[in-house]
Amino acid sequence: MNVFIFIEARPVECTGIPFVRQRGMSPILFTSLHNRNPNLLLDLDLDLFDNVYYFEDLNRGSILSLIQEKQMIVSGIIGCFDDVMILTSEVANELELPHPSLKGLKNVYSKKNTRDTLKSRGIIQPMYQEFSLSRPPSAPFVHYPFVLKPIRDAGAYGVHLCKNKNEYFQTLNQIKESSKLSMLGSEYDNFIIEEFLIGEFYGVEIIYNLGEWYIAGVNKIFVSENNSLCMEGVSQPADLSEDDYRMIHHHIYCWVEALELKGGALNIEFILTDKGPVLVEVNLRVAGARAAKQVYMTSGIEIIYHLINFLCGDEVAISTKQKSDFKYVADLLIFSDEYECITTIDICTESSYYIESEFKKLPINIGSQQRNFGTIIGHVLACGDSCEDAMANAKEISKTIHINKIS
Repeated sequence: MNVFIFIEARPVECTGIPFVRQRGMSPILFTSLHNRNPNLLLDLDLDLFDNVYYFEDLNRGSILSLIQEKQMIVSGIIGCFDDVMILTSEVANELELPHPSLKGLKNVYSKKNTRDTLKSRGIIQPMYQEFSLSRPPSAPFVHYPFVLKPIRDAGAYGVHLCKNKNEYFQTLNQIKESSKLSMLGSEYDNFIIEEFLIGEFYGVEIIYNLGEWYIAGVNKIFVSENNSLCMEGVSQPADLSEDDYRMIHHHIYCWVEALELKGGALNIEFILTDKGPVLVEVNLRVAGARAAKQVYMTSGIEIIYHLINFLCGDEVAISTKQKSDFKYVADLLIFSDEYECITTIDICTESSYYIESEFKKLPINIGSQQRNFGTIIGHVLACGDSCEDAMANAKEISKTIHINKIS
């Protein structure tokens, strides 16, 4: 039987495993998470895979050697974290399989390189400054407030907001005293300071289909009133005018063309400022959490299905006439900031707006805050008559959550 290889895995990509089997392929996982970040393995159902191969370090040579040793006939290969996307495409290229453009991936892998490239094309960029942790600038030329984050990692991982000089130096000390490790265990060295952008926060899910990018969904990202870097949830689709959608689509196509991105799927985040959309992040894979599920629920478009088809070289056109179940779907993150052990979680599901909820496996032991926005313990999906209404309904449902904990 031909195999379909996952280089690392997240729950969102694993939703495509039934389709992999439907296509007559055996799903196989190559992972080094047990060595680099074993907590990420806790979110995975490893029984979904026919085989799981553990590596001390994932690299092109070791992957290709194992494929040859096991005489695997590989029909497709997917990377599931930004850190492994270049590696995955290099392996796919060796196997003569479809993959995202290596040139585009390398262009975007550094946030500074992304900014430099877009700036050279005359595309508006926030003020930014790169630095090494061993030689941080004592007086950054980017004005306060600014965002300080690793040159390379995904989303809100390791991101800090510095409102003044004292907070800047406190952040530097905090980073130096911490392990300075990325999500997949690589040590940070280079960071970037970026001007803090004012405006509404949005995300875009796009998939490469039949030689061009297709924008599958534009969602609104909700952030905390007390910490604008703390994402509280996502509502799909965003309530935007037709003119705004056309403007946003134009900018998205300009960004991916300038960065020479082709193939696969992308999650792009931007701020809609008074000067128009300004890029925040390009994540080199589908969004985490339930963004792909929200797109399917509101449009009928199965992003993972089309991504697997692309990677297997067997694409079908994306239809705009798929059945959708809901007009708007919000995904509210539920998190705890306290040091505690959660023993039980109950939620009332009687609301007509309730779709589903899910929580981490109990008991949940909270030892410290994760990333910048507390510790996520679950989520609630709710529907509504607008983007804002769906999120408001999810928040109302969340008020019915009852948590028992041991302090």
